[in-house]
Amino acid sequence: MKKFLCIMLTLVMIFPCIGTAFAAETEDHLPQIYVSGIGSRAVYEVGDPDKTSLFYPINGEAMVENLSNFGRYAEEAIEKNEPDILYNCLYSWMWDTMGKAALDTDGITNKFNVTIDPCPLDYEGNGKYTFNYDSRLDPVDLAHQLYEYVGWVKEHSGQDRYELIGSSYGTSVIAAYMYEYESEWDNMDSVLLCVPSLPGVDFVGELFSGTFNFDSDVLTDFVKYMLGNEDVDLLIGILNKTGALEKILEYFLEPVAQVALMKAVNAIVHDIFGTFPSMWTFVQDEYFYAALERVYGEDYASPDHSHAKLIEKITYYHEKVMVGAPDIFLAAQEKGVHMNIIAKYGYPPMPLSNSGNVISDSLVDLEDASYGATCSMRDSTLPEGYKQKLYPEYNMLSADGCVDASTCLLPFNTWIIKDLKHEEKPTEYWEMLDVIVYDNIDVNSTEKYPQFMQKCPTDGEKLEPLTFREAEPVTDLIQDLIRLLTRLVEIFTQLINNYIR
Repeated sequence: MKKFLCIMLTLVMIFPCIGTAFAAETEDHLPQIYVSGIGSRAVYEVGDPDKTSLFYPINGEAMVENLSNFGRYAEEAIEKNEPDILYNCLYSWMWDTMGKAALDTDGITNKFNVTIDPCPLDYEGNGKYTFNYDSRLDPVDLAHQLYEYVGWVKEHSGQDRYELIGSSYGTSVIAAYMYEYESEWDNMDSVLLCVPSLPGVDFVGELFSGTFNFDSDVLTDFVKYMLGNEDVDLLIGILNKTGALEKILEYFLEPVAQVALMKAVNAIVHDIFGTFPSMWTFVQDEYFYAALERVYGEDYASPDHSHAKLIEKITYYHEKVMVGAPDIFLAAQEKGVHMNIIAKYGYPPMPLSNSGNVISDSLVDLEDASYGATCSMRDSTLPEGYKQKLYPEYNMLSADGCVDASTCLLPFNTWIIKDLKHEEKPTEYWEMLDVIVYDNIDVNSTEKYPQFMQKCPTDGEKLEPLTFREAEPVTDLIQDLIRLLTRLVEIFTQLINNYIR
């Protein structure tokens, strides 16, 4: 089991999907309400003049301070064969980083003396509005807040009908809103779900249920795409090809360390992440009940359980909204709501999952985000001679041979963009969103925005139709070693020149 780096990466990089304000300007249209992703409001300790976030982004100072002692505690724990030495270090690290953001056992009440930033942006002009919220809370509770906000938008704009756009966790809030307020469907002109995390996120489901894993090959690609540092990419790649990365991981995965890590993970999920109903929305159906039992015990369904109110809340959302979302969307579409999805791919997922060989936007599996696209595995294409499964009269195969969109839940209203990370929102992305919701287009309506798009390789703020591009050449170990030596000489020469000056 390769748990050490799994936990570290999970807890450091969990959900980089912060809400973003609109960039595009528009003419007169129906009001457009944007539901942000996680991180749209800061949670901080009362009296903190710096308003250091306790939830997102993670408290970096506390993290660095605790990590500085990690190696010493790990070595001592292994030497003395006492897992609790390392467990206490890990638990303290995460508690100091995020612990004060924990909610009480009802999943609503602040457990500690914290406050939340007021909504920084309600009305943006040009008929555009943003709904911000406490990212720890349950989508159903947030749906009721959204209903009140929609009422304010109607009053402010003087119009009853509106466009609704959600991003990442915001799609869960919208789905809950549509479930709780079906009477509002008559007022929804368009609903657009962008990079929906609504179906769940692989590594979160596996983390909560204790089935997560690690893949060194996926880590190599993850570092390459996410850090964007050629020197680090090269070094990690060489370590992986020589097997050294595997050895390094094994060194940290002594049985004592594994016991400490698993104990710390269980405690951290129970005491911190498990108190956020939002985190439970990322646990897929296949893991949900196993995760409940793992985190809260076999008696999780008991009305006398210490976390009964929280468990009731997250189970209601899971069974009524998350599992039922496809039926909700199809029913709304049948009633005349213009339902749409935007998904992305081109990046490996976080290297913390047994599902590490899928194509994703760095967080959500494309098959999940698109609600059913048939996808190839990472670094491959669909089988040679593959035939589109449905709607043969339309071309719904991606030019790179990786995706068949005909099997999506909404095949004519699902756009798929390559080479955009989960949180990336370039200028033309916002323009594309406007066209979809204002003009009620489908994937065949305009040559500018066909079903498959890609980030322009020469201008990161633009999008263009996806065309076939040659894959980057794969280098062997000898070539990488030569590149590394050349780079080391360059760095050494530069240091000498700087010293001489």
